[in-house]
Amino acid sequence: MTVRAWESGRTRAARLLSCRVVFVAITLYGVFPTLVASVASARPSGEVEMTQRVTKVDGNDHVLQSSYSGYLTGGNYIWRPWLGSWTGKFGASHFNHDGESESNSVDGNGVLLLFPQSSFPLTAYASVTDTRISRDDSFNNDSGDKRFMRFGANQQYRGLLGMDNSTLQFERDVEKDLNQGYETIHNLAHFRTEKKTELHSFQSMVLFENRRNQEFNYKEDELVFDFDHVFRPNVNFSVENAANFNILNNEGAGVQSEARGGTFSSSTAWRDPNRPLIVRGVVRGLVQDNEVEGEETADDLAGTISGGAQYDITQFLHAGADLDFEFEEGDEPLKRGSVNSTYSPERIPFYSMDYNWHVRGRLTYEEQRDEDGGPGGDGSFDHGLSKRTTLKGRPVTFSFDVGQTLYVTEPAIGSGTIGLSHRGSLSMVKSTRRGVSSLRFYVLDTRLDTDEGDTVNQVASLELMMNRSLSRYNSFEARMHLNANMGDDSNNSEGSDDDERRFRFEVIYRDQRLLGVRRLRFRSQLEVEAEEFYPTSLAEDEGDIVTWENRLDYVIGRVTVSTTHNFQRSNGRNANSLYLSVRRSF
Repeated sequence: MTVRAWESGRTRAARLLSCRVVFVAITLYGVFPTLVASVASARPSGEVEMTQRVTKVDGNDHVLQSSYSGYLTGGNYIWRPWLGSWTGKFGASHFNHDGESESNSVDGNGVLLLFPQSSFPLTAYASVTDTRISRDDSFNNDSGDKRFMRFGANQQYRGLLGMDNSTLQFERDVEKDLNQGYETIHNLAHFRTEKKTELHSFQSMVLFENRRNQEFNYKEDELVFDFDHVFRPNVNFSVENAANFNILNNEGAGVQSEARGGTFSSSTAWRDPNRPLIVRGVVRGLVQDNEVEGEETADDLAGTISGGAQYDITQFLHAGADLDFEFEEGDEPLKRGSVNSTYSPERIPFYSMDYNWHVRGRLTYEEQRDEDGGPGGDGSFDHGLSKRTTLKGRPVTFSFDVGQTLYVTEPAIGSGTIGLSHRGSLSMVKSTRRGVSSLRFYVLDTRLDTDEGDTVNQVASLELMMNRSLSRYNSFEARMHLNANMGDDSNNSEGSDDDERRFRFEVIYRDQRLLGVRRLRFRSQLEVEAEEFYPTSLAEDEGDIVTWENRLDYVIGRVTVSTTHNFQRSNGRNANSLYLSVRRSF
């Protein structure tokens, strides 16, 4: 009886397994043609391009580079929109460097999305890119050819009411140096979940990262845990708690180290519903443990306790106070506090116009840990006048701001300081149907009186911008920025010059119908960045760059013929590049 029952059970299991196999086979038989039909009906698009480039740098011979590339893009639904969709791009290129070396590269990307409208959408993606496809810099060719590969998947969970959300992600990045053969690998696993209720909100996250570098024989592993909680019973009271824990392992250059640490914080905010009073408190802590192979290390324990309040005396007058206690393991706690007040009426009449005016005051007290230092503090007083208006009858917006700041410092370590700074800014913006023009001027003068001497620092900047349409088919765009920083330190007996000036200028001209030819397009761009604007000595100093690029495109249907000339001058050297490309899209 037992043998028959066992044989009967085995028979039922075999039949059930056979049914499942048949069901899977039928399903695959129906899905595979669907996938093939989806790819076949994607209506792909793409383009092919041939590029020739000749580069000449001072002191070097001409270099001829050729490239032939093409790519296809497409996308479609998988049977039905609710089931999923896919998008993809595939490209291939062939390079020839001055007849000495040849190389081939493949690049592309793809995204597969399944069940996008469900509670469990799944996204899978992959991409391959090659730096040789987009290289156009004549001076920075020493960085090497690199290929980047990335692939991963993202699984989500979405609650029906939007109160529960979770995400699980896996990703792998591989960067390969095509010249040296080294690889840099980065693996990532990330899980994040969120849950909300009427009074509470929870967020948690787990992150694991793994990095490998073959060139420097370097390894790094990191594990991170995060947890956040918010309790908000009403609009006037809230409590926020956060905790973080991480583990970091490093191995490289024959040294292995491990770091473990964690932080936690808790903050509370309360607003009096009957009075304009806000009270807040924060507690923070830090625990850290570092271990280095062959070295002795100590654990660190530190934290802060802080509290503050803000009271709106009137609509325009506000006052506040803060108090902090900072502590470290084995040391006495330090105290730090501040009081501040702000008065900013909305408008004040002055010469038949309304202006905005503000007054701010601040006073702080701070202790520091040092054998020679004790408690110290500083205070400041700031006031300013500003105005923003639109001139009547003209499309011009005008604004300005002027002010002064006085501050006194008596630090725990070092000498005291008395300082006074003056600031001012002016800006105008003009908007018309043909474009926008703007001007902004800013100046700051700061004078410090210390126990060691006087210091003067002056900063001035000027910015001009213009974007204007000259006609229906051509436009003009220009930007200019001047910045000057001048300093005078009476303590410096050598009398060194601390002045610094920078000049930047950029102009772009576009013409969609050059010489009246309908399909002939022209673009010219000039960029100048230098310390001094002297045409005879441009780009002679380190950091000065002059770039001038002119591009001409002729479009015939889906064929575009382009020629580009690029001129660069840097560190007293010139480089000229001439590009010719033919591109056909379909």
